[in-house]
Amino acid sequence: MGDENTAERVCEIVRRLSPSGHGPAKLSDALFGELGYDSLSLFELWMTIEAEFDTDPRGQQEVFDVIDVQDVVDLVIATRLASE
Repeated sequence: MGDENTAERVCEIVRRLSPSGHGPAKLSDALFGELGYDSLSLFELWMTIEAEFDTDPRGQQEVFDVIDVQDVVDLVIATRLASE
C-alpha cells in the first residue's frame, strides 16, 4: 500500500474519531488543537489505527509524541516498515 493511500486512510480515521467533530482532517491539523484530541482519545485513535493497518503495538511514548496528522501518518509508515 502506498504512502498516499496510507495518508488518506489515516486522515479518514482521524476525522471519524475526532472529538471536535471537525470536518475533513488535513495533514497539518493539530490533534490536540483543531481536532480536540486528549490523551485518552489519542490512545483510542492509535488502537484503531493498529487494528486498521494490522501493525504491531508501539511504545506508549511514541504515540504520545505525535502533534499533528502528518506525525500519525509517519508513525504508521515507520511501524509498517519495521514489521516487514
